[in-house]
Amino acid sequence: MKHPATDLLVNSAGNRAHRVMAVIAVAVCVFASGCSLVPIAKHTTAFSTVANQVITTSEDAYRAAIDLHDREEVSKGVLLIQENKPWDYDQITPLLTPEALQTRVRILDALKAYSQSLTEVTAGLASPSLTTAATTAGTNLKTIGTTISTDPGLKVSGFAITPQEANLVSAATLAIGEYLVSKKVNAALPAITAQMDPHVEQLCKLLNDDIVILRRQSKNDYEGLSRQEWTFIQSNKDKLNPIQLRDEVQKLPTYRKNEQSTDALLAGLHSSLEQLALTHHALAAAAQGNNPETLTAKLGELLAAGNDLKTYYKSLPTQ
Repeated sequence: MKHPATDLLVNSAGNRAHRVMAVIAVAVCVFASGCSLVPIAKHTTAFSTVANQVITTSEDAYRAAIDLHDREEVSKGVLLIQENKPWDYDQITPLLTPEALQTRVRILDALKAYSQSLTEVTAGLASPSLTTAATTAGTNLKTIGTTISTDPGLKVSGFAITPQEANLVSAATLAIGEYLVSKKVNAALPAITAQMDPHVEQLCKLLNDDIVILRRQSKNDYEGLSRQEWTFIQSNKDKLNPIQLRDEVQKLPTYRKNEQSTDALLAGLHSSLEQLALTHHALAAAAQGNNPETLTAKLGELLAAGNDLKTYYKSLPTQ
C-alpha cells in the first residue's frame, strides 16, 4: 500500500508535461514583467527567480529528511527500551550531522547568491543587500573549499568522496566563492556563465552523488528497524495481549510508509538539483546566443521539479 504522499509525488510527475507548458508560460511572461528587458536579461531574471525558489525548497527538504530519519532512530530506541536494553537519545545516528547539514546549506546558499548576482550583472548595478549576502556566502564557500581537501575537513563535511574528487570540489567552491566575494557587476554575462558552468555542475553533482548515498543509508536503516520490530514481535507474541500485539504489528506498515516518504523526498531533491545544473548550462549557452528555446524549456522543468518537491514535503505529516 502506497503512502498518500508518495501517490501525490507520482501523480504530480505524471502530469508534468501539462504543467511544464504552463510553467514555461510563467517563465516567459510573468518573469518578463515588461518588454523593455532584452531577451537574455529576461531569461536571467527568470533563472534567478526560479533557482532561488528551488534552492530554498531544497534546503527545507534536507531538514525534512533528517527529521524523518530521526523518528526512525527514536523508534529503534523504543524497541531497545522495551527489550530492557540500554539506549541514549543523545547517541542516535542522524542522517546528517549538524555540521554536515551546514556544509550542504552553505553550498546551496552560495548557488542562490550566485544566481541572484546574475541579475545584477545584466542590469550593471549592484544591490547593497545582495552584495552583503554574496560576500557572506562566498566567504563560507571558500572556507569549505579550503577545508574539504583535508582529511579532517572532509570528515566533518560528511561527503564520501575520493581525494581527487575533493580537489575538484575544492576548485569549484573556491572559484564560485571568489566570484561572489569580488563580484564585478559590469562583467560580461556570457563570460561569467561560461566560466562558472562547470563549477555549478560540479557542486550539483557533489550534492546529488551524496543524496544517492543518503537514500541507500536511509533504506538500510528502515529495513533494520523493520527486522528489529519483527524480531521483537516473534520473541514476545506470547507475552503480549491482543491489543498490544496488534499495536506492534501495525508499526510495520508505518515504518514502510516512512521509508517510502524519506526516499521520495530525497529523490525529489535529487531531481531538483539535477535540473538546476541543466538549466544553468542552458543559460550559459543562451548567453552565447545558442538555443534560447532550450533555456525556456529548462526553466519550466526546473520550476516544475521545485514545485513537486515543495508540494511533497509540505504534504508529509508532522509529529
